[in-house]
Amino acid sequence: MSDIPSTPKIEELRSRIGDKLAEIQRRAAHAKELVTPSTYWNNPWVRLGLGVVIGYAFGSRRRDGDGSSHEGLVHSVVRSGLGAAVSVLVGRTLALPPGES
Repeated sequence: MSDIPSTPKIEELRSRIGDKLAEIQRRAAHAKELVTPSTYWNNPWVRLGLGVVIGYAFGSRRRDGDGSSHEGLVHSVVRSGLGAAVSVLVGRTLALPPGES
């Protein structure tokens, strides 16, 4: 007979545990969403920084002490084309609405 009065208390405790577990699951899903690489890619500042780094890598060239470069015509055309392609890609991804990739 002592179980009858404790039944509402047990149900209340179960409800509280269920609520706490649901909150923990929500927080875990939110944290997982924040550390996903696609979240970083959706940030326009990350895209801009990546475009700058890639543009610098393709745009920089070795120079001698007198300022002349030893770059052939083919290398020059490939470098310019890759730089243009990267700038177009970065421009298009920055123009995307948030949430699309």
